Amino acid sequence: MNILRIVGKVAGALLGIGGSASSGPSPVEKIAEIADEYKYTEEEKVKDEDAQVAAARAYEPSHMLQVAPIQQQGIIQFTLEWVLRMANLLIDAAIHLIRPWITVVLFGALFGYWKLPDVESIHPAYIKMIDVVMLFWFGARVVTKDLPALVEAWSKMKAKNGKQ
Repeated sequence: MNILRIVGKVAGALLGIGGSASSGPSPVEKIAEIADEYKYTEEEKVKDEDAQVAAARAYEPSHMLQVAPIQQQGIIQFTLEWVLRMANLLIDAAIHLIRPWITVVLFGALFGYWKLPDVESIHPAYIKMIDVVMLFWFGARVVTKDLPALVEAWSKMKAKNGKQ
């Protein structure tokens, strides 16, 4: 229900529109009833959370590996279903491993375990795209303030260790 209908009901209860004041509940009772009807109570929150937990527990990802026995279907159908389910699992794994893989590569390069391509050899449009992704990924403060401070501190520490 939208806010205008709620305001209309409250105004109607206060002004006595829709019936005489002597018949029916008083304006205070009407307002209390309206507020009670539209308030999201703790009991309703708990009930909704329980429903969400039950729905989450009902989802069982291991169903991806369950295939009906060969006796109930042909060998070709059995093989096709198995291959399709394995392909789905590989695609899901690849999708979920992109972020950790990029993070490992970037931090490995940051700490000198391997070298990334020279920045001048990368097209500026790609660098802008990488900047946008990094700002989204790690947050603007981390990329613009914390990461440069970390690189500066790391280079000072390397220079200090090199002088000794």
